[in-house]
Amino acid sequence: MTYDVIVIGGGMGGLTAAALLTRRGLRVLLLEQGERTGGYVTSFTRGGFTFDATGAFLGGCEAGEEFYTILGQTGALRHLRFLPVATARNIYPDFTLDLNLQGGFEAYISGVRELFPHERNGLESYFALIRKIGEEINRFEGRR
Repeated sequence: MTYDVIVIGGGMGGLTAAALLTRRGLRVLLLEQGERTGGYVTSFTRGGFTFDATGAFLGGCEAGEEFYTILGQTGALRHLRFLPVATARNIYPDFTLDLNLQGGFEAYISGVRELFPHERNGLESYFALIRKIGEEINRFEGRR
C-alpha cells in the first residue's frame, strides 16, 4: 500500500495531524514506537485506581477558538460536551495549587504570576510562547 503522508509519533500532535490529514482525504501512515498512542496524555493504574498522569491545561475549547476548531475538523467535536471549570487544582507532593479560571487564560496567567513571583522571567517566556502558538494556529486557519 502507498501513503500520501507518514506521521512519525503518536502523541497528541501526531494524532491530531494524522486525523486532520485523513479528514482531508489523504492516506496516512502513523508510526509510534511505544506500546500505545497518546504520548504524555496517558493514565496509569495502581492499587485498583486509575490516575490521570497528564498535567495539562486545555485552552481554546470555546466556539471559534483553536482547539474547538481542530476538534470540529477531526469530527470529534460532535462526540464531546465541554463543562465549564471554575477552578483548577493541581496537587503536588509539597503543595496544592488552586487557580481561578473564570476569567479565562488571562485569569490563569495572573494567578500563576501571583503564586510564583520569583519565576517571572521564565513564566513570561512560557506565556509568550503559548500566545504565539495560538496566533500561528489562527493565522493558519485564516481567522486573523
